[in-house]
Amino acid sequence: MRQDRRHFLAGLAAMGTGMLAARCGGAQEAAVPARETGPALDQIAAGGRIDVHSHFTSPGWFKELESADLVPGARRGWTPAKTLEAMDQSGTATSLISTGQAGGAFTPDRLRQRGISPAQAAESIRRLAREANEYGTKMGSDHPGRFVLMASLPMPDVDASLRELEYALDTLKAGGAFLPTSYGDKYIGDPMFTPLLEELNRRKVIVYTHPTDAACCIGILPKVIPNTIEYGTDTTRMIMSLIANDAPTKFRDIRWIFSHAGGTMPFLVQRIVGRKEVAELGSQAAADSRLDQLRHFYYDTAQTANPVAMMALKQVVGLDQVVFGTDYPYSTMVDDVRGLATCGAFNAEELEQIYRGNVRRMMPQLPASTT
Repeated sequence: MRQDRRHFLAGLAAMGTGMLAARCGGAQEAAVPARETGPALDQIAAGGRIDVHSHFTSPGWFKELESADLVPGARRGWTPAKTLEAMDQSGTATSLISTGQAGGAFTPDRLRQRGISPAQAAESIRRLAREANEYGTKMGSDHPGRFVLMASLPMPDVDASLRELEYALDTLKAGGAFLPTSYGDKYIGDPMFTPLLEELNRRKVIVYTHPTDAACCIGILPKVIPNTIEYGTDTTRMIMSLIANDAPTKFRDIRWIFSHAGGTMPFLVQRIVGRKEVAELGSQAAADSRLDQLRHFYYDTAQTANPVAMMALKQVVGLDQVVFGTDYPYSTMVDDVRGLATCGAFNAEELEQIYRGNVRRMMPQLPASTT
């Protein structure tokens, strides 16, 4: 049975990679310039914020993206120094860094175009996961206290991912793990990933997640790039995958961070939890109910620092589960701080909790300079 699973994984590897730092929108997704409205820059720069959603590109991954003709505009010319500059301008002390969501370099069509077999793709994913993790670790050692690695795993190969997780946590001392929301037609709550969830739970790992190009919906709307609609939808599918398979109850010690305010989850909450639980949003959720499970996850503010998204998220999950995220280099950190400060959803004390208090509760090992 173990051999059968390995064969299945080899085929599934062609459907996606657990850590390809790509966006398919190209130059359309370059970081937008900072607006000249809102709080003054000197006010923004004050404060030791902790960004849970910042992307980096290791040299090996950049080369892979170039060979697949998938380098997005925001990734070109990126350097650790540019991230540090953006952090300093926005008052961000520490960034949790990850490679980013899976892209199209390892889909079946791309593999055929590039003359790469699924077995070769699986080997590349393993090699690039290691290269990215060691590069991210070096960023942290070169700039103490500024970068914390969320380690990439060579998914969907569970056995290889377990080995890389051990290396990343025990040798590289990574702060947690990074997982895209889906791999082909499989989402993280799927039973095939149970061995990995068991180990993540045993180690009490913080798992940062990011949406990807869902296999079901690539090119479903011509002229609409995936991040416009599909990324938010794919995040919601992953949340539902965990809930439908009772993962929040089975694996209570995994601390999940979902990107972009949970995608469409806050707006579909009645369909997710039911009419009765929606009526109880203002009260304590029943233990192990769907609403209770949603309130055990963390959600970042990247690309959602606006009144509609923030007020909805705060109402559904409560302030304790909201953490600061920017999606750099696809967004300017300064604009994300301004958006949160002016959206009207939070007072000054609540903003401090989002900027660092909630993350420090989750990650007490962060350096004291972030307080």
